[in-house]
Order: sequence, then structure tokens, then C-alpha cells
Amino acid sequence: MRWPRIPRRRRAGPEASSPEDDRYARQRASMVATQLEARGITDERLLEAFRTVPRHAFVDEEDPYGDHALPVGSGQTISQPYVVARMTQAARPPEGWADANVL
Repeated sequence: MRWPRIPRRRRAGPEASSPEDDRYARQRASMVATQLEARGITDERLLEAFRTVPRHAFVDEEDPYGDHALPVGSGQTISQPYVVARMTQAARPPEGWADANVL
């Protein structure tokens, strides 16, 4: 089975910014506050990842930061942000387990 190629939006450089980038940054911040922090996601490293990863670059949808699953091709979906955050937070080994691995 071949995975579909998902086009990615490219920037001119790290300093490049557009009104669209600002809009998505606001949507990410709102997603983190209303969908994750409000529901008890507390891991700061995890929240920072959700604040910075451009979810809109991986899906072709009008509402990439909405509180719902999104299609990614071949009949597959990416779970809503809260579900991904909750599973990731639950899978993280406790402090002190420096050598622990999670699959």
C-alpha cells in the first residue's frame, strides 16, 4: 500500500510571515486554550508542541484546528486534537523513568 502524498505549504524562510500564518497561529492558540488546557491537558511540552506544529500543513480542510477528526486520505483520519493530546499525555512515562520507552 502506498501512502498518499500530502502537499505541504512552504515558506520563503524563517522570517517569512503572512496574514494567513498569523490566522493559523491564533487558531492554534485558541485550540490549545479551549480544547486542551480547558479539558485538563497539563504537560507543558505537549502543549507547546500543539502551539507550534502547523496542523493545517498536513490536512486539506477549512477548519484544521477544529474539535473534530479530519480525513488524511485513503479512508484514514487524524483524531481530534484533544484525543491525540490525551493519548500522548497518558503514554508519557512518569518522571524518574529516564530509560523508559513507549511504543
